[in-house]
Amino acid sequence: MLFTVIFVLAKTTSKTRRKLEEIKAENEKLKAGKTTSATCEALKKLESENKELMVRERKKDIARILDGFKKAQRVDLCFLVDCTGSMAPCIEAVKSKIHTFVNQVKMIYPDLKIRLSFVGYRDVDLGADRFAILPFTDSLSDFESFVRGVSPIANGDPCEDVFGGIDEALKLRWEFPTRIVVHFADAPCHGREFSDGYPDNYPDGDPNGLSIESLLGDMLSKEIQYWFVHLTDLTRKMLMVFKSRTSLTINEVEMSDGFESMVDTLTVTVCKSIMTVDKATRPKGGRHVVFSDLSAISETSVGSPLEYVIVSEYPKTFRSLDAIVYKCTIPNSQRDLHKNVLIERGSNVLIKMAENPFAEGVSRVAYYGQQKSGGKIVLKEFKDTAKNTLRYYQELIETSAVAYYLGKKFNKAAEGVGKGVSFILPQLIEIKDPKKTPSKATSFFCIEPQIEGEYKKFNNNYGYVSDEDYHQTLNAFSHWTYQYTGGYMMVVDLQGVVDGAHFRLTDPAIHCESSGSSSGLERFGNTNLGKAGMKEFFRTHSCNKVCMSLALERIGSGTRSHIVTSTMM
Repeated sequence: MLFTVIFVLAKTTSKTRRKLEEIKAENEKLKAGKTTSATCEALKKLESENKELMVRERKKDIARILDGFKKAQRVDLCFLVDCTGSMAPCIEAVKSKIHTFVNQVKMIYPDLKIRLSFVGYRDVDLGADRFAILPFTDSLSDFESFVRGVSPIANGDPCEDVFGGIDEALKLRWEFPTRIVVHFADAPCHGREFSDGYPDNYPDGDPNGLSIESLLGDMLSKEIQYWFVHLTDLTRKMLMVFKSRTSLTINEVEMSDGFESMVDTLTVTVCKSIMTVDKATRPKGGRHVVFSDLSAISETSVGSPLEYVIVSEYPKTFRSLDAIVYKCTIPNSQRDLHKNVLIERGSNVLIKMAENPFAEGVSRVAYYGQQKSGGKIVLKEFKDTAKNTLRYYQELIETSAVAYYLGKKFNKAAEGVGKGVSFILPQLIEIKDPKKTPSKATSFFCIEPQIEGEYKKFNNNYGYVSDEDYHQTLNAFSHWTYQYTGGYMMVVDLQGVVDGAHFRLTDPAIHCESSGSSSGLERFGNTNLGKAGMKEFFRTHSCNKVCMSLALERIGSGTRSHIVTSTMM
């Protein structure tokens, strides 16, 4: 599973802007004058004031972001369930597993506040038995008691009152920012277009005049996320038609194991829904938070957006472009971790690049490419053209270089314990594109070897740890980086592939806090949440066997006790 919180650097207040302008003006005045020891001291003082001011603003923004994410953990969850004769096992599973599911999500998100509702539907001809509805409640016992009293009732034809059920769910009093409908069904709705010749007493559609376009439109306007759980193949055509009639994202989930996976399925559903909340958690004043299942916190777009079309297929032809590769100095000691990584222009190379990107995240797009030798690579470019500058790409390279060094040190410390941790070290390249106008011809990219295998997200930069792909080694690694650096930094947002005896990881984030004269919050870009981010990691982390073998200090009050003894290394 995935997920990373996105940090958006807030607009400075008018007071802060005035202060920065005063510092800048005084700085320019001093630089223009004769250089003396007094001038140098004055410049140092101004630089220190500027740094303190920006760090103070950064900390305020981090606090706002974390507050916004806590608000996203307020969840309204409606169980929309077909309650006809064949659905008895599903109803029983909802009742029996609700406590386990809620507790599991709370282990991942300690600030979770959840209200539950149940909307059971049958068919249009059943009168008082047509629906079984429990309004939102924050009482698990009330929810469990209600579902215990719901009985499956057979009806005349196989098709069910799906539209009526959705309509009743929409009538509920939705209040919390994260709003979710999880729909369990094993049969389609009325209407011949929604099934392949399935027996239906109402082949012309819903007898009460409800339309799927209107229902899903209302769901979209109420900002409700819709998850459909397939229990049989009979609902597939219905969902295909649903998707063709709406711009609402419909998430489809498979469950064919007799509801053994219900807890994990619901956990994934809620976690992903929390991370996609956007508008409901936007603070006022031009700031906003974006949550995604692919990225970490990033800046709001301030330039024109990159124009592109996603083409997922591997290209048959590539463009050949001249490029300059920048050289990066890898840290060589713990002392080096407190210094900025040196990046400088290097040699000229020939790069082959696809015309269109094959994938995108929240902040970047990725292109297939090839080196002159024929080796497959991936080129990553910011979607916000204002970030097409050396500075933003240097932050990414520095983050990867520091993680690369720490990964090697960790492997020595943890030799013989679990898998190794290997970070892919990207390179920064500069390309002059002859197809673009001179003012836009220079583009920067991060390039890295193409990773073969199933890409997975293991943890993020806000304390989330995947239950789907939990590995003791990776979470111990994040803990170890904190202890190894004396609390100065922590590597998080771990993602990549499991490659035999190694994890091959890419695009990490680093939390870093100023330590003495060492810079901290101003390093590693906007995914760096400083000590606040480290604190969030320890809120959900419980030391496992790898932590213990490395004699890592227990910190915080992590709640993942159900997973600590897992054998997944």
